[in-house]
Amino acid sequence: MEKISELGNNLNETVKINVEKNNGIKERFSYEKLVKSLVMVETPFFESDKIIATVVSQLYDGIKTKEIKKIVHECLEDIDPEIANKYLASTQLKVRTSRDTIEAFDLSRIANTLIEETGASQETAFEIATETWKELKKLNVEYLTAPMIREMVNTKLIEYGLEDLRSRYTRLGIPVYNITSLIENGNRDNANMIHNPESIHKHVADEALKQYALLKMLPAHLADAHMSGDIHIHDLEFFAGRPLNCLQHDIRTFIKYGLKVDGTGDHTSIAGAPNHMETLMNHTGEIMLAAQQNMSGGQSMSLWNVFVAPFARGRTYDEIKQAVQMLVYNLNMAYAARGSQVPFTSMALEFGVPDFLKEETAYGPKGQVVGTYADFEEETRLIQRAFTETLLAGDNEGKPHLFPNTIYTLRPETMTSEYEDDLRLVHELSAKYGSSYFVNMFPEYRGQMANYMGCRTCLQDTWTGDWDKDCLRTGNLAYVTLNLPRIGYQSKDETQVFEYLDEYMDLAVETLMLRREQGLKCLNDFHILPFLKQKVGEESYYRIENSTLSFGFVGLNEMLTSLFGEGI
Repeated sequence: MEKISELGNNLNETVKINVEKNNGIKERFSYEKLVKSLVMVETPFFESDKIIATVVSQLYDGIKTKEIKKIVHECLEDIDPEIANKYLASTQLKVRTSRDTIEAFDLSRIANTLIEETGASQETAFEIATETWKELKKLNVEYLTAPMIREMVNTKLIEYGLEDLRSRYTRLGIPVYNITSLIENGNRDNANMIHNPESIHKHVADEALKQYALLKMLPAHLADAHMSGDIHIHDLEFFAGRPLNCLQHDIRTFIKYGLKVDGTGDHTSIAGAPNHMETLMNHTGEIMLAAQQNMSGGQSMSLWNVFVAPFARGRTYDEIKQAVQMLVYNLNMAYAARGSQVPFTSMALEFGVPDFLKEETAYGPKGQVVGTYADFEEETRLIQRAFTETLLAGDNEGKPHLFPNTIYTLRPETMTSEYEDDLRLVHELSAKYGSSYFVNMFPEYRGQMANYMGCRTCLQDTWTGDWDKDCLRTGNLAYVTLNLPRIGYQSKDETQVFEYLDEYMDLAVETLMLRREQGLKCLNDFHILPFLKQKVGEESYYRIENSTLSFGFVGLNEMLTSLFGEGI
């Protein structure tokens, strides 16, 4: 040891050369650092003297750190391969971690993550970690990355036939090329989204969550059915954390109780029951925005102009129209929905107060009872007319307002000459922009109430007969599409067609029930849907027990053509 110290003193006096580190910074060669690295891996003292002398003999001004490490490692290989491995791990193998730090490679971390993330036994975990280390030390790289190590571990898991463990350990993400393409060129999958930072962020997150759903949420046979195209599971990116689709709001809830846009009031201001029509217009837009943070699909309000009518009492038509204009513009300019788009909203309007609502209690300013809705027939009509005229005028440049999707309800009690002017105005809107939707409530099977949410989903009071529970504060939870043309060209006869249909529908049902189960967990266990979970009296705002689960299909005509040579 005295000899090494003497050599060190001489070196510090005579060797005045610079060493270039990995980051490009130059510093004076340090004898002490070299000795410390040898001591840390328990190199025998009498061997350290020789190694230091070898290093010094090959020094030159500007030598790189990795060159010095290579000399030391080669010397240690001749002395003791195990010590050489320790030195390599402690000095050469550095890891850029997912925590944005650079740390020394530690084999035990691989083993521990395997145990924690996959449930592997300790013996299996350390065996895989050791095999991974053997591969990593062959690499000639300055830094390892966490993804690189994980990919190597996954390769070893596959080699050992541990595919189940691999699926739990795999890393989710998106290739560098794809992110570059998103930044430079954007994505045109969704016409409601433009090319900007928020849409880029959403597409990257969506891709990871889709992979998560296929690997973690769905059993292999359902994932395969989706990826092979037998069925299409919509909104896979929302399956895990936002599994609920569309929602029909009840504006009366917020008229009576006020508004907590985060569902709790812990993170945002709390508004009391509205006292003015303008406040209620603002709340209507905020409700739509808040709920889309928890839902994966569209937001809708039915019977809206009926429930808002008490707030129009005593207001001039110009004042009513100004308030409605404020809402329409807000919904089209609330550029804060998922991926930088306006929220997908729908509004169902009545031409007058429906018969089944006339004796229902009406709530007005400050949530007070103000009679029944039959008392507000005139206000209901004025709000509908103001809404239609606002849509008909378009925006400042004459473009149509894209949202809300406006749905007009056609009922026997309002399809009379008394409402002819209102009906003509709506037809003018439909002729000009083609933007109007209509709900035909004439057939008996429709019951008293039916509503839509801007997509294929429909709620009706023919489920339980209670129009409130069947149609409000609930919606469509999820949907799956069946590939009928594939059934057509796979089937040899009519019998086989129905066998395939049964199998495809079983896949759809299994998928939908898994999504419902995840929805319940998100609501009740994970507590990540606070707006929906907020209390209304003794129950939650969202009535998941009344939500629908639906499947649709594509290509019925093509299936029939394949089977019979002619379509529908």
